[in-house]
Amino acid sequence: MQHNSSVSPRTVLYVSVVICIWSVSATVETVTLRGLSPMQFSLWSTAAGSLGLILALAMKGSLKSLGSYRLQDHMQLLLFAVLGFCGYQTLKYTAYITVPVPQANILQYTYPVFIVIFAMPFLNQRLTFTKITGIAAGFIGAAIILSGGSFTGIDRTHFSGYLLALSAGFSWGLFSVLASRAAFEPVSSMFFMQLYSTVIVLSIVLLRGMFVIPGGFRELAGVIFSGIISNAIGVLLWLDAQRSTNDVSLITGSLYLIPFLSLVAFRVFLSIPIPFYTYTGLVFIVGGMVFHTIWSRRYSGKNGRAMRPGPAPHVRFVGSPEKTKHTPDR
Repeated sequence: MQHNSSVSPRTVLYVSVVICIWSVSATVETVTLRGLSPMQFSLWSTAAGSLGLILALAMKGSLKSLGSYRLQDHMQLLLFAVLGFCGYQTLKYTAYITVPVPQANILQYTYPVFIVIFAMPFLNQRLTFTKITGIAAGFIGAAIILSGGSFTGIDRTHFSGYLLALSAGFSWGLFSVLASRAAFEPVSSMFFMQLYSTVIVLSIVLLRGMFVIPGGFRELAGVIFSGIISNAIGVLLWLDAQRSTNDVSLITGSLYLIPFLSLVAFRVFLSIPIPFYTYTGLVFIVGGMVFHTIWSRRYSGKNGRAMRPGPAPHVRFVGSPEKTKHTPDR
């Protein structure tokens, strides 16, 4: 059976815009964190994101979909809110203000490795040689960062911050797989996740006496960019791009550019020096996943299995092209 694998100009445009948005997100976050604490930033960015998504639902005439969730669904969404938003963001943002941002950013990009790991027990995927190779390469890349490129020992000066960044990758990887398995409608579920994240962080911030309303241009712009542009518009554009092709792998491969472009953005916009070992670690992390993805795709093609879009928008990298009922494509 033949499948049309072409990508339309509109899809190329949407994917290009998404790559640009997500590539500069870490730079915007770094600047915003100069005026807001990690929890304050997480509070307002998820509040802005939930606002953007409910407006999108209203414009599509899909507000009724919010009433289709059962109590047990909301319990899952609450867990996803912790893993994928308030928990993930707090860990990542705290790492950003604790250790050098480029290295912290690369370590949190280990989440594709954790996606592959968690997809085996939760999505019933097989352990294969390519998975072992990809996972090993990813952890070698992380070790390069943790050791400061020396491999002679852990960089104890930055170890706690690096551990936070790795924990963020762990949290997002677990969230991505569990959310894919749940297979909720993407836009309405993302709204609830960000709404619940807002409520959780707001409660903590109020209890700690840390509540502030962003007043400066830098903070407001950062909140709008992170919440509305990155976590709402970016996700919506990506979903539309996914729906426009029957072979999601044709567009997901381009997302491997994002961590490299993020380093370029740090250098260009913030004049942050990027040590050579940072690039080396990133090449191992991303290269392992690229090897796994390409090899698995070739194997799938030889066995006549068609690639199809996954059900959830929560995974920005290809976790595995081996398809099960709930396997994420990104």
